[in-house]
Amino acid sequence: MDGTDTSFLAVSDFECHLSQFIADSGLSAYDALLAIGISLARVLYGLELLHGKEAALDACERLDETMVKAWHDFADRRPVVN
Repeated sequence: MDGTDTSFLAVSDFECHLSQFIADSGLSAYDALLAIGISLARVLYGLELLHGKEAALDACERLDETMVKAWHDFADRRPVVN
């Protein structure tokens, strides 16, 4: 994310739609994570083809940092039910 309001809104909207799609899919949590992992691997492979291995490795590192931060942020909050 480049930090602009537009990119934040686009990412936030995408995540909201993706979360709803996953919730409505009927997949177990494990199967949903498996499907998401496969999709992310495809994106990273495409990134490597377009921009090289270093770009893909940088993206993996950023993804890892984002996942850890988000997990901790959610763990520190009270549960939210939509």
